[in-house]
Amino acid sequence: MGEQDKRVVDFATILQLEKMVRSSRNLSELAFIIMNETHKLVGYKNAFLWFANSRGGVDVFSASGVEEVDKSAPLVHWLKKAIASFAVKKEAKSSQVIGIDHFPKVITTDWSKYMSRNVFWCPLLDDDGNLYGGIWFAKDKPYQKNELVLLEIILDAYRHQIGVYKEVNKNKGNSLLKKLSLRGLLIAVVILMFLPVRQSVVATSSIVPKNPVIVNSPINGVIKKVLVEPNNFIGEGDNLIVFDDVEMKNRYEVSLKTLKVVEAELKKARQLAFSSPQDQANIKLLEAKLEQKVKDVEYNKTILSKVLLQSSANGVAIFGDKNDLIGRPVVVGEKLLVIANPREVELEIMVPAEDAISLEKDSKVDFFLNINAMKSYRAKIYQASYEPIITPEGVASYKVKATILADRDLPRVGLKAVSKIYGKNVSVFYYLFRRPIRFIRQKLGL
Repeated sequence: MGEQDKRVVDFATILQLEKMVRSSRNLSELAFIIMNETHKLVGYKNAFLWFANSRGGVDVFSASGVEEVDKSAPLVHWLKKAIASFAVKKEAKSSQVIGIDHFPKVITTDWSKYMSRNVFWCPLLDDDGNLYGGIWFAKDKPYQKNELVLLEIILDAYRHQIGVYKEVNKNKGNSLLKKLSLRGLLIAVVILMFLPVRQSVVATSSIVPKNPVIVNSPINGVIKKVLVEPNNFIGEGDNLIVFDDVEMKNRYEVSLKTLKVVEAELKKARQLAFSSPQDQANIKLLEAKLEQKVKDVEYNKTILSKVLLQSSANGVAIFGDKNDLIGRPVVVGEKLLVIANPREVELEIMVPAEDAISLEKDSKVDFFLNINAMKSYRAKIYQASYEPIITPEGVASYKVKATILADRDLPRVGLKAVSKIYGKNVSVFYYLFRRPIRFIRQKLGL
């Protein structure tokens, strides 16, 4: 994901978190959102929400990954001591990244046992500036500058809503927009609308053979036997299909008998030609008829020789159930099966015309197989149909073919996948409102 795309995602995440915060019904629900949903913004290992109690100590109110805090847990006892030791310092009233160097030895001795190295300290202050609680985010890797900026933005919303529930703010009616003014928010949204993002479309796809050998029926007839199994490897010259030869044999035998009759007639005519002018005139007609019958015999013999269909290439036999072929009448040229090289496959994508973007050559494609959604493959477009076609599902779609960018572990033919095609960079505004704009233009004719 590009940096610009990530900024868009982060901004959207902040807006989503703020909406969840405003929709929370009580402090417990709010605490659960802070502890667990903030992880979408910054990848921390642990998070804790704590409040100062009336006894001058600290209570851990909520923690990430658990529904209820076990107050007797060693980690909780250690954390309460660590928070209490830092909360008395003057710098504790400001957000900052802290670590082992900020704590006394009695705390740091067990630090590696209970806590990650880097902690983001977020204090909660009342209207008089007194510290009444805080949020503790811990992670193993150092905090990046952009992560701290994102946390500061969302923490303003957290502080405000916690203050409402804890009733420490004097004016509980203050809106979150006191921290992030409406004007600033509108400016941010306008700027966001002009940020460039990469246009993309998601479509269904399948793995198909590249340069397959199509096996067509060489004759008109009925399939008697299928000698191969679907998806089995076959070699050149292997027997594939046997056609019913009863009718073909009969035609061949009839043509042979007819040929012999014509030969006998011609022989008789030649013998009588010296004494009968009429028989002499029939010789040319019988010779032409003989030539035609010889061709009939050769044709029927050729057809009979094709009752056994053999493979013309090495590869995997691709077809459906062999029982669907047995007994099926076919005509010359009808497709029966496909022979494909398992090392030569490509991606075929059906992009609905309603969702189509600019499908240019060499455009990047990411796809995930339905049988393994955790592994992604890369491909690039080399061909896209000029006009949409109607799919079996009745959807007008463009057929797009892409070269799979992998030398090994190629997916097998027939597998289904979900593909994401990347197009040109467009503004966020166009990315979000492309469909509404198209709908309006279609309705109003603009």
